[in-house]
Amino acid sequence: MKNRILALLVALALASTAWAMTAHYSSGASGLAITTANLNTPFTDNHSGGGATTFQAKHVLIRSRAASVSSCHFDLGDGVATTADTRVEPGASVVIEWDERSGGAGGGWNRIGAICGSGTATWDVDAWR
Repeated sequence: MKNRILALLVALALASTAWAMTAHYSSGASGLAITTANLNTPFTDNHSGGGATTFQAKHVLIRSRAASVSSCHFDLGDGVATTADTRVEPGASVVIEWDERSGGAGGGWNRIGAICGSGTATWDVDAWR
């Protein structure tokens, strides 16, 4: 039993060390203010303790705050969002995972574009390598 607990503690320590070293972008406590003008935000490592360098994310989490008054749209390709892109309703969350099999160049997304057709919204965005 002691060996199993010790092995579990070692595995957890290794996992937390690996997690801390992964590039991570976070929009922070204020979130991203989405309006009718395209917001183009690069994924810059600002949360893992690493340098403030841009990276290509393989995992993206978008959470629209419930107090947002409008549904908005996002684009992870070129960072230029239109109302024809993927829609996020107020209070909704979206998780996007990079698929290596999709044949996309670069191995991830380097930015997010977001826009509201009308009104405003606040999103919490996190992205990891």
